[in-house]
Amino acid sequence: MNRLLVCLIVSALLCLVGWTARAELTRPSPAPQTWDYEVFEDYASLLTGTKLNKRGAQGWELVSVVCPRGTEIPCLYYMKRAR
Repeated sequence: MNRLLVCLIVSALLCLVGWTARAELTRPSPAPQTWDYEVFEDYASLLTGTKLNKRGAQGWELVSVVCPRGTEIPCLYYMKRAR
């Protein structure tokens, strides 16, 4: 009786593993995400939250800011958004 019960449990587990593996193999892979990129220059002292909020409303996300030393050189603002 115990041997029959163990065989039934093992068989059920093997079926479950097989069905799960088959489902994973037949699922289509998602398309890779693509991005649009934009770089703009502005002086850090002149850039306001309003300008960034306007771009954010258009779907842009600020990724990085590179500001050279000195105030006479503008900063570079790197942005991206999903296509």
